[in-house]
Amino acid sequence: MSKKKLKVLQIAFNDLGNGGVQNQIMAITKLTADSAHNDIIVWKSKTAFYDNEFLKYGKIFRCPHYEGKSYLKGKLDFFTRYFRVKKAVYKTLKENGPYDVVHSHKLFESAACLAAAHKAGVPVRIAHAHITNNTVHKMTPVRLVIRLYNNVYRRIIRRHATHMIGCSQAAADYVFGKGYGQTVHIGINLDRFDMTKYQPKPHNDIVLLNIGTFSIHKNQLFAVDIFAELKKLRANVRLVLIGRGEEYKKQVKKRIMELGIDKWVVFKPHDSYIPQEMADADIFILPSNFEGLPVTAIEAQSMGMKCFISSSVTEEANCGDASYLDLSVGARVWANHINDYINQYGTKKFKQNVDEFSEQLMAKRILNIYCSALE
Repeated sequence: MSKKKLKVLQIAFNDLGNGGVQNQIMAITKLTADSAHNDIIVWKSKTAFYDNEFLKYGKIFRCPHYEGKSYLKGKLDFFTRYFRVKKAVYKTLKENGPYDVVHSHKLFESAACLAAAHKAGVPVRIAHAHITNNTVHKMTPVRLVIRLYNNVYRRIIRRHATHMIGCSQAAADYVFGKGYGQTVHIGINLDRFDMTKYQPKPHNDIVLLNIGTFSIHKNQLFAVDIFAELKKLRANVRLVLIGRGEEYKKQVKKRIMELGIDKWVVFKPHDSYIPQEMADADIFILPSNFEGLPVTAIEAQSMGMKCFISSSVTEEANCGDASYLDLSVGARVWANHINDYINQYGTKKFKQNVDEFSEQLMAKRILNIYCSALE
């Protein structure tokens, strides 16, 4: 007789768009499919990048938050939706369960999700942290209220979660408080991100690459400033930016035009084939203001790329070929470091050992947690 599959309800942070957290959700879903049936709640009404693929494994339940353009209505929705989120999760669990596991990726709002799961009698309730502290913003009344909300949500998570995990220790400490969470590193497809399988497109210039959602989080404005300074030091450089997020991208494009470097900056869509883009580029830059553990940095090192990363990113992302620089030193210092590296090593690539970050290992660790429902 075949062994009964576990029934898992994952809860997305927002949707199943093409991003780092979503990549992890899909890896977990696919690699645990023999032992677990996965459904998911998303919080946007529109179809996203991974929707069709996810539907091969389970159901997608849509519980959209406010999707209008009003800033005030958006903030009002954010500050009042705890009980709506809790009600939506509880309703989904009761109508489609019973579930053995709820696995929430919804940052601090995992509080509402896990409270609902606890009420519904779900035995394994996981909060998964994917991001670290946001230190870039000045304290405003709104951000002070958000901080207070997060403190309350943190306590609720600890009350209702059976397991608290983070993609890095810094992420776990930020969301749950120090000493409460364990690390389960992100996973990448080692077969897909194997530099020996790709032939780079011939190019005479040196290509810098940045990948990530266009946002103050990923800090592409600073990436553009770095490139502008590097352009002053050497003519044969080009910048490729890949990601989604139109509002912040508008600011980035405006800065590029102001700096007069638009001829050497290329925007590519978020669904570009990333391994080939990494094969075609030479240097990876990640001047993020904050991160959990950036999957793109692991992928880049697996593809042999030299990485220049902000010191806001955890050292756990360094697989052997990452140099850390503080954002406060300015774009010119970053450019000088990159230029010095190119002068010494050129564009030669050095593949690093990233086995600790294999998606198979990540999925095995996640499945072990899921199986605690059977104990």
